Amino acid sequence: MTRQSSPSLRRAYRAWVEDQIEDYKDSVSRADLLRIADEAADELRREQGDQYQLTELLLSNAVDRKIFKLLKLPGYRTWSSGRQKSHRPNLTD
Repeated sequence: MTRQSSPSLRRAYRAWVEDQIEDYKDSVSRADLLRIADEAADELRREQGDQYQLTELLLSNAVDRKIFKLLKLPGYRTWSSGRQKSHRPNLTD
């Protein structure tokens, strides 16, 4: 079995994170999502010092980052090391 290249593995990680976040969004109520969005918007305003106008894309990314933290998803290095261990060929057979 060939080892995936780093860019390919990073794409797989980003796709996995996106799936986890979307699954979470599908599992919670609209009210919960709106609460998370309000918290993300408040954090953006504090971080940016009201310098930037909130756009839909900026807010969407902020909500996804907040959900990423809420779900305590692993970072790329942790995720990829676990993935590589589970995909190693068994050489004892």
